[in-house]
Formats: sequence, C-alpha cells, structure tokens
Amino acid sequence: MALCNFAYSQVQSLTDIYLIHATYGVVLVLAGLMLNVYLISRWFEKKRGLAIGIVLAGSSLGNAFFPQLNTWLITTYSWQEAFIWLALLPAVLVPLVFFFLKSAPTNSNQPKAVADTSAAPLPGYTLMEALKSRNFWIISSMAFCTFYAIIAMGATTFTFLRAENYSPQIAASGVTLGRKKVLLAGLGLMLTGSVALVLAVNFKHELFIWIGVVGFGFGWGGIYTLIQLLSADLFGLRSLGKILGAVNVVDTMGAALGPWVTAILFDRTGSFLVSFGVITIFLVIATVAAAFLDMSKAAYLHTQQGAP
Repeated sequence: MALCNFAYSQVQSLTDIYLIHATYGVVLVLAGLMLNVYLISRWFEKKRGLAIGIVLAGSSLGNAFFPQLNTWLITTYSWQEAFIWLALLPAVLVPLVFFFLKSAPTNSNQPKAVADTSAAPLPGYTLMEALKSRNFWIISSMAFCTFYAIIAMGATTFTFLRAENYSPQIAASGVTLGRKKVLLAGLGLMLTGSVALVLAVNFKHELFIWIGVVGFGFGWGGIYTLIQLLSADLFGLRSLGKILGAVNVVDTMGAALGPWVTAILFDRTGSFLVSFGVITIFLVIATVAAAFLDMSKAAYLHTQQGAP
C-alpha cells in the first residue's frame, strides 16, 4: 500500500494507473477486512459481533476522515504530494503489525477454554458445504448488490456534487458518510438514501443530498458489519477464511461493475438519474434477499459451539 501510494504520485500515463490499481487489488486481498474479520473471529467467541463492529467502525472512520484530509492536502499542496504523505501511513503500520499482532489467543492472555480452540477442531461448515447452502448465496447476493451500490455511489457522489457546484469540502463529506432485523434496517437506510439521491437529481435540493449520503453511509456501516458477522455465525470457524474469500469474490464483481456501469449510463444519458435508479434497484434486490435468510442455522451452530 505504501509503495502504491508513492507510485501514484509519480504516474506518467494511464497504463501506470492501471498497473497501480491492479496492485491495489493484491493489497486488498493481503491486508483487507476479510483477514481482520477472520482474526477477530478467532480471538472472540462471546460478543463477537461487537468486536467485529468495532473493527469495521475503524474503516468507516477512515472513510469519514481521509476524504477531508485528502481534500485539504490537494488544495494546500497538490494531488501528487498528497499521495506522498499518504504513503507514510501504511509504512508506519508495518512494524506495529509485525511485532504486536498475534493470529490466535494464547494461554497467557486468554482463558484455557478459549485458548485451546486453536488446537481443537473448529466447528462449522466446509467451503463445499457452505456453497451448497441457500444462506451462502443469499449473503453473496446481498454482498454483490450492496457493493455495487456503495462503490458506484462512492465513485459518483463527488462528481455529482461538484457538477451541482457544491464546494470541494461538501463534496468530500458526501463521500463519507435481533441481527436479521438490524440487517434489514441497514438495507432500509441505504435504500432510503438512494431514493433521496434520486430525488436530489430531480429537485436539486440540498436536503435530499444530506438525507441521501447520511442514510447511505449509516446503512452501509451496519450492513457491512452484519455480512461479516453473519458469515461467522451461519458457517462457523472451520473454513471461515475460505468462505469469506468466496463471498469476497462475488462482492468484488459487484464492486467492479458499479463504477463502470454507472459511468456508461451517465455517458449515454447525460444524467445521474438512471445511474442512481439502477443503484436503488440493486438495493431492493438485496433487501428482498435478506428477508429469506434462515437464522435457525446460526442458532444450531451456536448450540454446537456451546455458546449462549
């Protein structure tokens, strides 16, 4: 990540940008949230949802903070210098991870019952068993649709707000912002935000923009946490890394299609209305899919694990 950020400050051609973004993809696989969720799931059995939520809140805080920082750096210096400064941050994390991060609990800092889980066979589904379950494809469908929506909206919001002549600071702010019931509530917030942004295109009122970005942001924060947590709850720890990896393959497809399709729709129509409308449709599909999740599988797995 540090090398990619520095390399971005030195780009000379479109080919350079493509190569750097391909490397960013490798970085996401090696140091993305999937590995963080797996580590947290190994460390915490009780209150796992809270632990994962706190970790994912870190990414949300970063998404709120860095657009503002980047905007300030670019307006104060230049976008090239901004990338040089941003290259320092992941470089600082390397020694912290190397010396302090542990992949599993040990007897010295965890109760014996928890510490021994790394040696005992872990309960849960294998990857092939998960692939045959309806819940896996429901979660994957939700991930595909919501990643399409969030990446498409993230790539579009700044351009949309600048096209409406809002200041760079306001445009940067627009980029930031029972488990099944919480999941549906999060999807409802995202859907409300998407509809509000469709209304903003038609009525050009700032209120709709703020309702849109706040609803979208808070809804996405809850959904992303729940997708990771539900994967651990519904499929256990036995092959959680592989299962999360399979879900990530599907959601990456949605994330790749989002900005590409959105850009094509805008180029052909000259308006963000169709683009935001398609995002809304994907969120409706995700909401319907979430309603069909079978949470009894999670209850059974908790019984197998001896969890309360």
